[in-house]
Amino acid sequence: HAMSGGQQRRLALAVQLIRQPHILMLDEPTAGLDWSMRRQLVNLLAKLKTHWTLLVVTHDAKDLLPIADRCWTLKQGELKAVDLTSA
Repeated sequence: HAMSGGQQRRLALAVQLIRQPHILMLDEPTAGLDWSMRRQLVNLLAKLKTHWTLLVVTHDAKDLLPIADRCWTLKQGELKAVDLTSA
């Protein structure tokens, strides 16, 4: 049986969580997920961030901004901090 892209992402995350890392680095974790799965993932990440440092790279940050402590954008090679109070 072939796994969907979303199932593959969940499996990859589960494998990393088993290792209990101090830092969890995620590249485009919500890409290819439907609304329900994105919501579940964001809720899980909100819980995980109480125990681990999360570093998330994404082109679509709107789902993740509510749980972010810090956020930056990279545009034309320039890194800029995002004011989360106005995001």
